Amino acid sequence: MSQLNDQSDGNDSSIQLRELLNQQWQEHVNSDKSDFDLDLLAACAEGRLLPHEEAEAQAMMAASPVAFETFLFMRDEFNRNEKASSATPANATTVPPALATANEAKRQHPEKRWSSASIMTTVASLAVAVLVTTWGLTERTAKSQLGTEIALLKERLNQVADQEQSLLNQNLLAQKELSVTLAAQRQSVYLAGMLSPTMLKTATLTLASSRDVNEETQEEKDLRLGVGQRLRDTVQNWSSQEADDEDRLQLLETAMQQLLSDDQASADQTLALMKTRFPDQPDVRNLEAVILLTRAESALVADATRLQAQAETILREVTMNHRDYAAAWLNLALLTERTSDFNSARPLWNRFVAAERNPELRSVIEKRLAGN
Repeated sequence: MSQLNDQSDGNDSSIQLRELLNQQWQEHVNSDKSDFDLDLLAACAEGRLLPHEEAEAQAMMAASPVAFETFLFMRDEFNRNEKASSATPANATTVPPALATANEAKRQHPEKRWSSASIMTTVASLAVAVLVTTWGLTERTAKSQLGTEIALLKERLNQVADQEQSLLNQNLLAQKELSVTLAAQRQSVYLAGMLSPTMLKTATLTLASSRDVNEETQEEKDLRLGVGQRLRDTVQNWSSQEADDEDRLQLLETAMQQLLSDDQASADQTLALMKTRFPDQPDVRNLEAVILLTRAESALVADATRLQAQAETILREVTMNHRDYAAAWLNLALLTERTSDFNSARPLWNRFVAAERNPELRSVIEKRLAGN
């Protein structure tokens, strides 16, 4: 009876592990929203690519963990099929259900051997099976070892997800920094969404300079719009690590890209959508002020004064209701220093430093305060 109970516990543990592994793997797959060419991956797995095509496939796999896992599965199945085609019936083995499904799809659709849905399902199933088999987590595995392995797996998957998110954030920040710098050559800039020390320094530098928006050359404009287009593509493929706020934060970055690309109409549409979906959120109200201030840069004096007053009212309202929301203090300080002087803005800069959690951003303003 004890033997039967031990065996039952082992079976339950294996089932739980499979379920956990499948869940973790699916979360990992779902976090990668990259688009990739299944046909190119299949050709690479079968060794049918020219050198320059193979380089393209390798770059695609380097950019997407799902593409890489898909390639590995395709290559393994291709090799398995090659061996099976030369085997005698006596040596034939039973095909696992997941592979049987893939083989049937190949026979029915020879012109396109793979589909993304079947690939993702099969890769997830195979990954679970391989991990379970490799680690030997069967009925013989003690419960303490099972808990250790699950913890290690969770940690490993979390590390991979964190590394991927960090790279996505760095890519977005780098392109946004360039867009902000190019915009700052023609007007004062105000900020919303993700920030970096470089963006903050650029915004403060525009306070000491003045340039007419009409002074931009065609070459400078082409460069700015080209960078803006690349930033748009990056934002579309970017997803925030804060899942609950993912849609709002992506829309926020979209609106900033549109604003930096001088597409005010699209920025207004994005803002209208955000105000409908996320009313009273401080970052949405801050974005509204940034859009007004950006429009004021190219307006006639009377209109500019009116737009700046509207933006100031919004920013003061946000800072009153959300005292720890640093971005509103930042833009209020930029506006006050721009329309008045540094001494008038100093208390607002101090409030920004007190509210900002990022020490690198605080340091930029602390040094500026110390030097004035």
